Formats: sequence, structure tokens, C-alpha cells
Amino acid sequence: MQRKFTEEQLSVVVKLYKEGRSCSAIARKYDVCHGTVSDALKRIGIQVKRLKEPTKTLPSTEKIAYFAGLLDGEGSMGIYHKSPSCVRVSLYITNTSEQLMKWLMENFGGNYILKERAGTISNLRRTKDSFCWRYYRNVEAYRLLKAALPYLIVKKSQAEYALQGLEMSLKRWNQSP
Repeated sequence: MQRKFTEEQLSVVVKLYKEGRSCSAIARKYDVCHGTVSDALKRIGIQVKRLKEPTKTLPSTEKIAYFAGLLDGEGSMGIYHKSPSCVRVSLYITNTSEQLMKWLMENFGGNYILKERAGTISNLRRTKDSFCWRYYRNVEAYRLLKAALPYLIVKKSQAEYALQGLEMSLKRWNQSP
């Protein structure tokens, strides 16, 4: 595993990072650890962000409804039980449009990663690269799922289950949604 970038690689790393790619996604592309990318960017004066901070207020009703449609059709929810009263919820939306990933980040926060081509589908054609938007923060996930709940169809029961778990966790840690 390499530990430093060439000048040419570093310019591509900077370009990808400024386009919105995460350090982890860039690290996978070059087969290096996250810290190698983060350190390289810091050395040349680029402030590395963790996740795009969520907005303090939720977007418009139309954007929430569109988000619910994306979550129903292209998304998934990870509900992780650390203990009976401690739940962590992650939201994911996968799509081949990087423009959509940037829209999700701009409106809801989170980040996205590039998922390289998987190869062939039934040996007929190559699949496209895809992107996966990820959202991990419990308090904000609670607010977002609560707002999207009336518009969800396919994942409504899963969202209700996630909200119940999040309510228990937030009470346990004295956090308010």
C-alpha cells in the first residue's frame, strides 16, 4: 500500500475532493487509508471536513416528498441495535447520478461515495459506476424520517420501527430531536 501521492495523483485527489468525494472514497480509489488522503490534503492547506453538516431547518415539503420517493425506490435503512435501548440508524440512497448525490448533500447533509463498476450483468453489458449517499447522525435521521414518514410507501413500516428505536436512544442520551 502506498503512503504518498505523486504530484499528478495529488492533483487528481484535490479535484475529486473539491467535487464532493469523501476522503474514504478517494482512499479506496488509490488503495490507501483514509488518513493518507486526509493528511495529504491538510499538508497543502485544504481543510478536510468530516460530513457535510445538516441544515438547521428541514428543506421544503416538496424536497422532503422527493427524498421519501428516493428512499422508497433507491434507498435503504440500516437499523443497528447496540443494546435494547441504544439504536443507531443509517440512511443510504444509491444511484448512478452524481448530480443527485450533490443535491442530497446540499439539502440534507451527509456524504457520498463512489462505488466502482461491478462488472457485467449476465455477461451482456458493463454496469455503470454508482454513488451511495450516506447519512449517519441519529438526531438528524430522526427529524428527516419523521418529516418523510407521511410520503413513504414501501419503507413506511421500516421507518416507523427506526423512529421507535431512535426515540428510545435519544431519551437514553437526553437528546431531543
